[in-house]
Amino acid sequence: VGRYGGGEITDMVREVVGDERLMWGCPAGFSEGAKRWWAIRRAEELKEKWCRVGDAEDTEVELPDGSKVVLPKDVLSSPSRFLDPAATGSIPQLLRNAVNSCSHEPRFDSDPVALLDRSLVVAGGTSLTPNFLPRLYSTLSDAFPAYRLQTPVAHSDPRERRAMSWIGGSILSQFLPPDLWITRHDYSEEGKRIAHKKCPI
Repeated sequence: VGRYGGGEITDMVREVVGDERLMWGCPAGFSEGAKRWWAIRRAEELKEKWCRVGDAEDTEVELPDGSKVVLPKDVLSSPSRFLDPAATGSIPQLLRNAVNSCSHEPRFDSDPVALLDRSLVVAGGTSLTPNFLPRLYSTLSDAFPAYRLQTPVAHSDPRERRAMSWIGGSILSQFLPPDLWITRHDYSEEGKRIAHKKCPI
């Protein structure tokens, strides 16, 4: 998987459909940048409706303007990669790596999986794809069979869940004192270690 996320799936949909066919409803007079945003947003809508976790077949989809396009099965099933335990960078692997890292930290005096149980939040547009949440729950149960992890959904409103990471970050930034902010310069000097220095747990 590597550097793979919902944006990459959206880009695959855009490549298949083509930006010129994603312009339905676009207001006249939009700049090129605004048109690009419009195309991305329409591709996200197609992703959230048609892509899924699990097997898929090539599917002909009718666009709102009446035209039709075939979405290939590898694009439709692409969210499955997030939950593949064998895939580099998948959710199960990232969680396992986080737990293993915490297990070696003396400052954690409790079970890191128990901490994980109180910290998981589902967010992002790809979490809206069909079958994502049920498969996520079952994947976590398989990864941590001794636990009954409860994974909350960030927000039931799809518009809120798409942007929950940004919304949460903006709210948090209002309460953090400036000495806890991590600047671009800080990160370029220290790398990821700066997070532990400024925000020790």
